[in-house]
Parts: sequence; structure tokens; C-alpha cells
Amino acid sequence: CLENTQKRGLSVAKLAISNSESGFFEAVEQLMPKTTCQHCWSYKTDYLLAQLPKAEHTKIKKSLRDIWTCETRVAASKAYTAMTNSLKGHKDAKDTMSACRTQMLNYYDFPTHHWQFIRSTTLLESIFTSVLPKKNEQRQSTKDQNTLLSMIGQLSKVAENRSTKVKGFKLLAEVSNGVKFKDGQSVSK
Repeated sequence: CLENTQKRGLSVAKLAISNSESGFFEAVEQLMPKTTCQHCWSYKTDYLLAQLPKAEHTKIKKSLRDIWTCETRVAASKAYTAMTNSLKGHKDAKDTMSACRTQMLNYYDFPTHHWQFIRSTTLLESIFTSVLPKKNEQRQSTKDQNTLLSMIGQLSKVAENRSTKVKGFKLLAEVSNGVKFKDGQSVSK
């Protein structure tokens, strides 16, 4: 999949966000070594909670919220350490969160306005969830591929209009041009 994007002209990406453990980051690091990788907080939270007893879910959710709402990487790193230390007795959960620490906090290297979109893939996925079920239903009732593609395009536009607008859109040019960010603030070119 990534090799195909390179063939179509995307040789370097500034950021790759993933919601799975399926080797995506390893492929990104191999094909685009300068790309920053970020884990999706929503999926990582679900994955972590699945490894823990329900009685601990509220405490862990609060600890995770305390991490991703920090204004600086240093504060988030301290909160992350406190959260992983609280997982004693749950070796698998602690190992999982310890192993992905850097990839959970990489959003601090991007503009503050983009953080909500970088931390989670669910905002992007919400656009497609309204289209995919209808696409499958329509596929069964139409044989005309152009009609199907037209309908998917229209549904995508409707879903896009309902989705959250990207804040700090103009900052994308700065990111693309190599401006460095620390704790969400521009530090140099």
C-alpha cells in the first residue's frame, strides 16, 4: 500500500497516524524514514482497557486524559510515567504502553491547533463510516459503476460537511515547509 503511494508521487510524508499494531509503522520507517509516526489515542485506550479489569477503567481513563491534555511534552511525559507505574501487576498492559511512549507523544511536534486531529484517527474515520455501509448496500442493487461512484462522492461531500473542520489549516503549509514545532509552538524554519 505505501509502495503504491510512492509510485503515485508521495515520497515523503510529515506524519503517519495509525490505529493498529499491524506493522504499519515498520513499513513507514522503512519506506519513509523521515516520517513521524503517531499512535491513535482512541484505539490505544481501547486496547489498554481490554487488558485491564473493569474496576480499573475509570482510573486509567483519567490518567490517559491527564496525559493528552498536558500543554507540554515534559508534563505529558511525567504523567505518562505515572500512568505506566500505576499499571504494576499488569505486565502486558505496562509493556504495551511503555513500548509506544514516543509514538503516543509525537503530536507535540506539530501545531497545537492540529493536536485533536493527530491524536485520534476517529475524526477522519467518521467521514467514511457514513459512506461505507451505503456503498455496500448500493453495490448489491446497482450494476452501473458510474452511478455507484457518483453516489459515494455525494455521500462523502455530505459527510465532510458534517465533520469537524480542521483548525489551523494555514499551519499545514508551515509543517510542509519544514517549520519545527515544540509543544505546539513554532520554533524555527
